[in-house]
Amino acid sequence: IGIPGQPAYCGLRLQNWLYVHWSGDAGTELYDYKHDPLELNNLSGRPAYAEKETAMHDRAVELCSPTPPGFSWD
Repeated sequence: IGIPGQPAYCGLRLQNWLYVHWSGDAGTELYDYKHDPLELNNLSGRPAYAEKETAMHDRAVELCSPTPPGFSWD
């Protein structure tokens, strides 16, 4: 979603997971709702969750089309 003054993002929400990729330097977020329903513990970049993060990233790339203005997967 492109909001003036805010970085654009694409994401994927499943029953127990949330993945968000922000454009620019804002990075990514990965949350396990079963253990962290308040999104307090970002699991993105942690080796133990690399497989889950990659799978959710790949699915988000498929679903986020067209990408929002100003958004990049880089």
